[in-house]
Amino acid sequence: MNDTANPYAAPEHGAEIQPVQAGQGWVYLSFWQRVVASIADNIILGILGFILGLGLVYVMNNEKQAEMVSNIAGWILGVVFVLSFWIARNATPGKMIYAAEIRDAVTYGKPTTGQFIKRYLGYIPATLCLGVGLLWVAFDKRKRGWHDMIAGTVVVKRGTGATRPATRPVRRAPPPVRPGARPTEDLPAAVADR
Repeated sequence: MNDTANPYAAPEHGAEIQPVQAGQGWVYLSFWQRVVASIADNIILGILGFILGLGLVYVMNNEKQAEMVSNIAGWILGVVFVLSFWIARNATPGKMIYAAEIRDAVTYGKPTTGQFIKRYLGYIPATLCLGVGLLWVAFDKRKRGWHDMIAGTVVVKRGTGATRPATRPVRRAPPPVRPGARPTEDLPAAVADR
């Protein structure tokens, strides 16, 4: 008989079901850390947009036309900036302040480009509902906003700390029950004695 255990076999009675191994060593980035990261990213984008706008006004003779082109170019710059950093580094410069990364919510591996695009588009409903989708990070156990839930991602950093660890809880298999017997471990004492 082969000594290796079948990784797809059901656990034996009383065996522990281990947490997701890929998530060990990660902690979720807190709401306020994400706010600071977002502010840092917006400052960088603001500076880049300002430089772009000045360049367009200098090159174009019509100030109103330069303003319109600058607004469109600024939006494109934002999309390219964010998606480029997400795809190349799994984080924007603001998240890099905390050594945080965007990870797949199930495997904790690198998200796909499709997940990054869904995450970016997920900002639209998250902000259109008066920002509730962004504030959701403060109340969610896994510190995920609507954009994270839409894309199936989490924002985590390596290490330990006051923030909740990014692992799934350990679940124990229920104890075996003999035929005709009532399980009494989970019942209050008054009910179990009946």
